[in-house]
Amino acid sequence: AALAACAVGAAAGFAGGAQRRPSAMKLATWMAYTFGGTMFAATLLMEYALLADDFSVGYVAKVGSTTTPTWVTIVSLWSSLEGSILLWGLVLGASTAAFAWQMQKRDPEHASWALGTLLAVGAFFSFLVAGVANPFEPTPAPVPTEGPGPNALLQNHVLMIIHPPSLYMGYVTMAVPFAMAASALLAWVFESPQMAMRAPTAAALSRSGTVSAVQSVPFTYTSGRRCRIRASAVGSGKLVTKSTM
Repeated sequence: AALAACAVGAAAGFAGGAQRRPSAMKLATWMAYTFGGTMFAATLLMEYALLADDFSVGYVAKVGSTTTPTWVTIVSLWSSLEGSILLWGLVLGASTAAFAWQMQKRDPEHASWALGTLLAVGAFFSFLVAGVANPFEPTPAPVPTEGPGPNALLQNHVLMIIHPPSLYMGYVTMAVPFAMAASALLAWVFESPQMAMRAPTAAALSRSGTVSAVQSVPFTYTSGRRCRIRASAVGSGKLVTKSTM
């Protein structure tokens, strides 16, 4: 469900940015909420399996044990690769949902692009959780009645409860400023195609030094204000630009 939500939401976000469609942005927002909700539900389900010592679940058989304290059992979620990827997805899902909530009515020119980028990243991690790093894989028969327990390093000190999650929060939430930077680039590329086509023409004419031409190019600042850039290719071979609001 998370993978499908991210795939649909990413496509809707990019479509909403390219075509300025509020309905697509709204769909991407709901898919962001769905992504966050499904990752939260999957994490709760895994914690329940760990606390219930359900060794029929592959990850529980790998890191669980009936002899470990409760707090160690809880933090066993991030004691191995599959559980760590699930926690990573949880933090990313929560960040994406929070970003979608905050950007509902702010900066519509870039919010859709940014949300599409975040959901594209989410699709990658959802694919890992659903595929190559699936912690819910069933345990091959015969199902054991005891497990080896989590990594010994996690049982070293109670502060190990917060160490890995704090690292993950720092790493994963960097996807938000990355998405915002990507949205500015995508908005510029898709919303100012005439600049990409006309400016090289003016520059080529100016280099020749024999032809005079004037190019008027629309340009959008990241703040949303529009202006026009006039590029004049003159006989001296210099390209002179002048912007007008």
